[in-house]
Amino acid sequence: MPSLHIKVYDTNTLRPVTAKITLNGFTTINSEVTITDIPSGTYTLTVEAAGYTTYTKTITITTDTIHTVRLVPKAYLLGSSPCPTCPP
Repeated sequence: MPSLHIKVYDTNTLRPVTAKITLNGFTTINSEVTITDIPSGTYTLTVEAAGYTTYTKTITITTDTIHTVRLVPKAYLLGSSPCPTCPP
């Protein structure tokens, strides 16, 4: 069965962010995790960290996969600072 390796970073600094990572009921708190022996299929990935917007994505796993999550600080979405990587 495939495995999923998840890495969580700040979108601007590219530094690791410790976050709550949830995949269909499996939850851990870390900036990086590998989940092994996942049956092939479609899953909901949610990543939450204080000061960042919540990331939720539906992912399909059929082979070993690396998924990189770049969290956006909430201040950027509120317009208090420019966000160089955010779309206009």
